[in-house]
Amino acid sequence: MAIYDLFLSRNNAASTPQNYVGHTGRLFYDSASGGLRISDGVTGGGLPMPLNVATTSIVGGIKPAAGFTVSPDGTLSLNAGSMFELTEANVFVLKAATDTQIGGVKLGPGVTTNSEGQIIIDPEGLSFSFGDFASTVGTYAVGNPKAGDDYALLGSVNADEDVIIASNGSTGVVKVIGDFSVRHTNGNLDDVLADEPIFRVSSGGQIRMLVPLADPLTGALAIIGNDTGVSHPPNQTGVILHVTGNNGLVSRNYFDAANNYALLVGRRYNGTAADTTKVLSGELMLRIAGQASNDTGFETFGPAQIDWVATEDQTPTSQGGEIRIRATPNGSSALAGITQVASFNATTGVTSTVGFVGNVTGDLIGDVTGDVSGNAGTVTNGVYTTGTQNIGGAKTFTTQVTAPRLVETGIRTVNGGTGCTIDFSSDSLILWDTPSGTATVTLQNYTAGATVKVIIRVGATSRDINYGVATVNNSTTGSTTYNGSGAGSASIANQCVVLTYICVDTTPTNCYVIVAIEPLVP
Repeated sequence: MAIYDLFLSRNNAASTPQNYVGHTGRLFYDSASGGLRISDGVTGGGLPMPLNVATTSIVGGIKPAAGFTVSPDGTLSLNAGSMFELTEANVFVLKAATDTQIGGVKLGPGVTTNSEGQIIIDPEGLSFSFGDFASTVGTYAVGNPKAGDDYALLGSVNADEDVIIASNGSTGVVKVIGDFSVRHTNGNLDDVLADEPIFRVSSGGQIRMLVPLADPLTGALAIIGNDTGVSHPPNQTGVILHVTGNNGLVSRNYFDAANNYALLVGRRYNGTAADTTKVLSGELMLRIAGQASNDTGFETFGPAQIDWVATEDQTPTSQGGEIRIRATPNGSSALAGITQVASFNATTGVTSTVGFVGNVTGDLIGDVTGDVSGNAGTVTNGVYTTGTQNIGGAKTFTTQVTAPRLVETGIRTVNGGTGCTIDFSSDSLILWDTPSGTATVTLQNYTAGATVKVIIRVGATSRDINYGVATVNNSTTGSTTYNGSGAGSASIANQCVVLTYICVDTTPTNCYVIVAIEPLVP
């Protein structure tokens, strides 16, 4: 390796730094560029002075790499572009990004980076929006049961904008977990959250609805059995449940019970729900009514009703009640003409304001009051009668009596014994069941125009019957008529004897008896 000594000399040749050749191996200074050149004895302007490459510990030559530029005046520049800028301390920094310029991003609230340089979104406790949804944290106001507690609020970004939650596809299901409630809107969120919800499903499955306004055209809950949602509106206020069936089908409502019975109860209290008072005598507790459409639609009241009514002021030991049936006669409007036609009362029995018209068949057990007329039919294990029985009035029936027990003013029963006395001033019908010996009928208080029937049922043991009237007046098939005084008689068994006594006047000789004897029908 050669060692070169440097010396200075002035060359006054008429040369420029660009064409000066010089002596081989000598350095010369280019005053124009301010740099040192080395002469190879041939090249005008010489060659660049070679320098060692700079390192972290050695000063040397630096070659600009990609991204750097050396200006004609030898200035080294960083090709930073518009993303970087110099601070006052001459430090390059990355400029903030814009919507048109890539740049530095500063992590905001809820955004962090992990050890791998990944950006993590953590919006807990922060408000944010996505699409047209806005999410924020609220605090229950004073007056709310949860006053001071935070709640998460998800709503629409724009005012009065609908919010729709839908599952994706045809089989997805939107599921809500936990208590669920729906509340009315009035623009003030704190007030709304403090009010009772209008619809609520508890975590235990109980469902409650509040319908504060009574609407004559809309029930509180409507169930419509068609795909159009069209129904005929109610025509009274206070409708809670309005059910419309499918077209052409019976609208059926089932109340199933497992291992017990189903119960439909109508309850009434007076006062308020928070302070109830008792139901008073005559007040209605439950009504089931039927309405029928006419040429103008439905009227306010229907043609028929069944009412459950209190019959005394209700106390823990006095809870009397009755069932009343009300109906509208033909040719009348329900509102003006509906009337009570029958009542069922455990104290007063069954009463009717219109009477019982038509045939009555079946077993009759117990006390019967009222007028009876018509044709009697077959009686099993009891009295068999034929012909028309007129007992003081105009009620028609055919009856089967299981052991005579008809008792009323003028109607009485005799069980067993050997004697029966007719009082023409008070009796109208006497039922004598199974005399124990000779059945003797005696007469008293003869009353002009009085008619009394005595029906005697005789079992398997033969009995003699003394009618109390001896003279035979005439005889016809199945019956014999006697009059006069003394004792007419017949011995019968397994038969029914019907004695019809008729007083023409107040003298015994003008008292007649019509006797009909028929076998008992098993």
